[in-house]
Amino acid sequence: LRDLAEEFLAMSDYNVITADSGESGLALYREKQADISFVILDLIMPGMGGKSCLEQILKINPNAKVIICSGHSPDNPEADEILQKSICFVKKPYDFKKLLNLIQENLSG
Repeated sequence: LRDLAEEFLAMSDYNVITADSGESGLALYREKQADISFVILDLIMPGMGGKSCLEQILKINPNAKVIICSGHSPDNPEADEILQKSICFVKKPYDFKKLLNLIQENLSG
């Protein structure tokens, strides 16, 4: 799914950087944050999960624009203090056109 999302976003003229774990994603964010406009995290990732990664990214940049997605909905994501700091929670499998619209809306606003 990560490869499909990367391909779809690249075809939509976005430069896409992917990571295969929470730790490598966080390292990429630390290294390239000036070049990153948007982050998409999965709650279930190898190593550090998406929620912990979101928390660390927000420590680096409290204004980071992050979408959390997962095929497994957490218990009441709206009540989770950390998840509330993301742009939104998107359930997988997601509709790529809706995801693209969500990204475009949040980058322009």
